[in-house]
Amino acid sequence: MSRWWSKNFALSQLGDRRLNRRTTETDKIFSQGFGATYFQVNRKGVPAQMGKGRLEAFSDGVIAIIITIMVLEIKVPHESDLAALRPLIPVFLSYVLSFIYIGIYWNNHHHLLQAVRHLNGRILWANLHLLFWLSLIPFVTGWMGENHFAALPVALYGTVLFLAALA
Repeated sequence: MSRWWSKNFALSQLGDRRLNRRTTETDKIFSQGFGATYFQVNRKGVPAQMGKGRLEAFSDGVIAIIITIMVLEIKVPHESDLAALRPLIPVFLSYVLSFIYIGIYWNNHHHLLQAVRHLNGRILWANLHLLFWLSLIPFVTGWMGENHFAALPVALYGTVLFLAALA
């Protein structure tokens, strides 16, 4: 063990260079191996730009959290009979409607990113703009379901969906 240590990491004239060389090689392996989906590397081994895999993973995570928040808004009834589920019907229907919309956006987002060749700042900001409006869907979904599809919550729900469509 000590021989291996002194050969590879001993503080000598070559020790620092060996350690630096091995660190650089490890960084290259990381950037070209399982880290390649997170950033691309140019010819010199320097991260060039963020890859679309990272944007897709971030967006998938946000959409998963949105769906999780929506389902957690459905409160479990305290009674064990079917009559206890009756007040939850509007909440459940609004959840189903929003789940379908979120699923459509997720699917379209996936297909759109398959067509993208490279990312720039405008694409990143446009993606955040879309995710902002999608992140409001759990709020308007819960409000619409709790108020049994009253006019104002439904209008706000439609407005959020319209603004998400514009994004």
